[in-house]
Amino acid sequence: MTPEEKAAQLTQYFYLQPIPAANKPALEALRTTGLGSLLFVTDPAEVNRLQRIAVEQSRLKIPLLFGFDVIHGLRTIFPVPIGMAASWDPALVEATQAVAAKEARAVGVHWTFAPNVDIARDPRWGRIVETAGEDPYLTSAMARAQVHGFQGPRLGAPGHVIAGPKHFAGYGASLGGRDWDEVELSDSDLWNVHLPPFQAAINAGAGAMMAAYMHLNGVPAAANRNLLTTILRDKLGFKGFIGSDSGSVNKLVTQNLTRDTQDAAARAIAAGLDIEMVDPGKLAAMSKLPAAMAAGQVPQARVDEAVGRILKAKLRMGLFERPYIDEKAVEKTLNDPAHRRLARIAAERSAVLLRNENGVLPFDKRRIKSLAVIGPMAASAKDTLGPWVFEQNGASAVTVLAGLQQKLGKKVRISYSEGVRMPARMFPSPSATADKVPERPPLDETTEIARAAALARDADAAVVVVGEAMNMISEGGSRSSFTLPGRQQELLDAVVATGKPVVVVIFSARPLHLGETRAQAILDAWYPGSEGGTAIANLLFGDAVPAGKLPFSWTRSPAHAPNYYAQLISHKPNPVNGRYWNETSAPTYPFGYGLSYSTFEYTNLRLQQPSVPKSALVVLNVDLKNLGDRTADEVPQLYIHQRFGTSARPARELKGFQRVTLKPGETRSLRFVLSPDDLRYWSSATNGWVNNASAFDVWVGGNSEATLHGIFELTG
Repeated sequence: MTPEEKAAQLTQYFYLQPIPAANKPALEALRTTGLGSLLFVTDPAEVNRLQRIAVEQSRLKIPLLFGFDVIHGLRTIFPVPIGMAASWDPALVEATQAVAAKEARAVGVHWTFAPNVDIARDPRWGRIVETAGEDPYLTSAMARAQVHGFQGPRLGAPGHVIAGPKHFAGYGASLGGRDWDEVELSDSDLWNVHLPPFQAAINAGAGAMMAAYMHLNGVPAAANRNLLTTILRDKLGFKGFIGSDSGSVNKLVTQNLTRDTQDAAARAIAAGLDIEMVDPGKLAAMSKLPAAMAAGQVPQARVDEAVGRILKAKLRMGLFERPYIDEKAVEKTLNDPAHRRLARIAAERSAVLLRNENGVLPFDKRRIKSLAVIGPMAASAKDTLGPWVFEQNGASAVTVLAGLQQKLGKKVRISYSEGVRMPARMFPSPSATADKVPERPPLDETTEIARAAALARDADAAVVVVGEAMNMISEGGSRSSFTLPGRQQELLDAVVATGKPVVVVIFSARPLHLGETRAQAILDAWYPGSEGGTAIANLLFGDAVPAGKLPFSWTRSPAHAPNYYAQLISHKPNPVNGRYWNETSAPTYPFGYGLSYSTFEYTNLRLQQPSVPKSALVVLNVDLKNLGDRTADEVPQLYIHQRFGTSARPARELKGFQRVTLKPGETRSLRFVLSPDDLRYWSSATNGWVNNASAFDVWVGGNSEATLHGIFELTG
């Protein structure tokens, strides 16, 4: 290969069909040097056309890798990742990403930039929507499940794609929760909190990894050799290829690390990066790599190593033998009814019931003869789908209004009011063009709020659907407030003031504050996806029972963030929630919290052995009983606290969970096992991993404030 051909294999260009001018560098490279990858093409005919250029016209005839952001579905859209984490159901998560992979591979996609396994402990950060929340144990479980779902039993399995976990590493800890800002992390935070999910993804076989945008401890991740080589490859054992995030090699100049793009390409490759994602319409920094090699800025052996990793991925995906896709089979895959059924189940299992006063839910079908459905999200398909959904893929959604209409038919009179409109962002979304809302007639919000209240007053009950629009979250979606945008709070208060039973359905990915609302029930549906409305209708009327649990602490105020549950015990432990003199800092709802239409009792926590050697397993059992009259799921959670050791440890840490279905009155004995790996941690005192002999507290219950308690001791 010539130096130019090698550099081309280390380049990934956006390919935007509606903007031909932006594609000129990609097309020129395809016909001459070939190209490593193209991004954002999901039209099967265009995928085959471009692949033919690479395979039939370039000198070496090396096929392309096609990449795409398959975050929570392609045609069939599942709940956003934070919602799927709220299911606490790794098997379900694996199944949904397997469907997403099947649809993606059908249209010609080989590589997805997912899962996002960043730890999100500051809910002001917009990309919390793509994560599994604040806890490294839960996030690790979701990371494994998603990698297995995307990739199947092996890299290159039919109907599967390469998983590309992101963003390595620490991106979720940006200053002030502000997207793209720098990150400063201690080694203890890095190893104990932010790296375990990446290790889980690597152990699951992830074939790719995406480097983060931001500076980590002063060095941009895309050119951080300690991060990409010493930690990721040497210590975590990653064997796949490493890609940059969009434009982040060119932007090493902007970030004041390199003098020019040639220096940027050389520094990134030398640090361990293998392929550059180029911003739309920009020239690749890797095009300067031949000059950098000639100038001795980067060893040829390192360039060859990177090219070898890209070619190996193409070989393992079978692209040299089967570069083209079967265009005739695409629609059958994309329209498989089983995919929509799974989307409904996922939306039902991810919803979190936050409040249910006087058992207002589930609605009694015999008593509800009229229902008011109100709010700017109630009939919005785009907001039901959520962010990272692209119009070119033809996704559709059943809205809450449509779901209730389909479920209730003519038996219940349903009235609808939009109520208010979502306000415009002060700073547009990075994907503002894709997220553009269709033009609609102006709305007199004051008049419509009054009409909404009148509809509620005239109905047996009201369902008010509020939250943040899908373009107010995700990349560039950081926010300094948790209040409802626009006049939604005013709308909600007016409906509640009617005195009728009110159920609030929230579309969100972060804690939102509903003022001092007296609404009897609150259901967090996240952004529930293609079958969101069907699932919510089933949940409201009892044909599905909510069992989702929060994957983050529902922080009371953005001024309190970050305020996660797994904090160290201070020298003055009490009052732990009284550190602000003017208000409590206790979360509105704790990590792991979620109600059901049933109630559960935890009893008889028993340790197989109260004292075990450090190298042995700690085994315990607990009895769980369904006290209600409905079959329902519960998620028992196990938390530990190490009382003393080389370093101080958090007050509580999640170390086990199960999602269990129990019939009315059923009792089941559950078994939990803690391995030495579950009890080890990275200590800054030794600059490495330790397992201490210590006494440990253990709790099992339905959230992080569980009270059923035991003690065991590690010896040795």
